[in-house]
Amino acid sequence: MDTDRSLSQAEIDALLSAIPQKGQGRQHFEPSEAGRRTSPYDFRAPDRFSKEHIRTLQMIHTALGRHLGGSLSAALRSSVHVAFLRIEQSTFGDFADTVPEMMVTAVLTMEPLPGRCLLQLDLRVLLAAVDRLLGGKGRPAKVADDRELTDIEVKLTHSLLEHFVSAAREAWSTVVDLMPAIADVSARKQLLQIALPTEAAVMVMFEVRINDLSGTMSLCLPYEMLKPVAPKLTPQAWITAGNRNGDGQVRELLEYQLERVPVELSALLGFADLPLRDLAQLEVGDIVILDSVVSDEVSVLVEGEPKFRAWPGLVANKRAVKIARLLEEDGWL
Repeated sequence: MDTDRSLSQAEIDALLSAIPQKGQGRQHFEPSEAGRRTSPYDFRAPDRFSKEHIRTLQMIHTALGRHLGGSLSAALRSSVHVAFLRIEQSTFGDFADTVPEMMVTAVLTMEPLPGRCLLQLDLRVLLAAVDRLLGGKGRPAKVADDRELTDIEVKLTHSLLEHFVSAAREAWSTVVDLMPAIADVSARKQLLQIALPTEAAVMVMFEVRINDLSGTMSLCLPYEMLKPVAPKLTPQAWITAGNRNGDGQVRELLEYQLERVPVELSALLGFADLPLRDLAQLEVGDIVILDSVVSDEVSVLVEGEPKFRAWPGLVANKRAVKIARLLEEDGWL
């Protein structure tokens, strides 16, 4: 390049035209929409949990919802589905401000972790579960905003929350052995204070569905509680710990949950063909003749499906059947 070459008049004019004139501001370039990548950030509440931490917590609480749904289904003898929705990190104050009405709040400890956490459950869902425990159908009930739990309902709520405690212990066992416990239960509107409003926290949201009734359940975990186990909250550690448990433990857990599922068992003594006129005139004490005799085997049905053949009889003056043989999958002996 020739450093001694002088500028032409056209080049000098181009440079002078680029200089801002007096009173003219510096030229400002607006970034295009395609190149603009901004996101809001609150410097008063910086994120304390990394993406790996959030991902691991999501896996843990997805497993927690799965364990809790199976446990409650067996306890209530009804269809209960607990699904993980989302996980957010914010401050405890923001969590307190977003708490909806008609929620039951439980304070939990997670020894050996320090501090306490909050579990909140939709009051309508809780009362439907209590209704099932008392022998009802678990139908949704109208709940007033100022509804307080009775002493019996508080006792039954503790019983229901024990299923959450067991599910939390099982879900966290791949990371750390915890001993969750219920410290307090309240249906009052004011939130029980467990942390400073500015303290970082993680909020985990679930959907709880009992038959046709659905509601939300939220778990608030302060950062100071999770801080001791933060190094273990990585997907690699969670997967490695899960592999160490082995297939035997998984099989044992599945067998334990299956053994607690109630099934309907019935014995079919025989059939009878009756005209609708005779059926409408049946009264107490009438005898209906079946197409079988006392010495014949009867079919034993499990959830409406024939699975066994058995002999009818009495045990301690109560009607019973004695299993004779198992039916094959195609229904043949």
